[in-house]
Amino acid sequence: MSNFFSDDEIFPISTMKMKPGVCINYIEQTGRPALLMTRKVPKAVILTVSQYEKIIEKFQLIEDKELAIQQIKEGEGIIHCDAYEQLMKHFNR
Repeated sequence: MSNFFSDDEIFPISTMKMKPGVCINYIEQTGRPALLMTRKVPKAVILTVSQYEKIIEKFQLIEDKELAIQQIKEGEGIIHCDAYEQLMKHFNR
């Protein structure tokens, strides 16, 4: 069904509707997300708030890195010693 999820991580969406605690307990106890399916079609992934926050944090770091690379390519980068000097001026007012 899914290359990422094992069979014990896949739940029918009806389980979430009738017994949401089963899915929530699973993700809290295992630290793994759960895949909800309807008629063998993936519909949603459920994860804990901390798992979601980690994903968002990593995504933001990737976006920041891509922006930095683009800025350097466009000649907008600052060399390390200049950046350090600017920071020191800012924080040592």
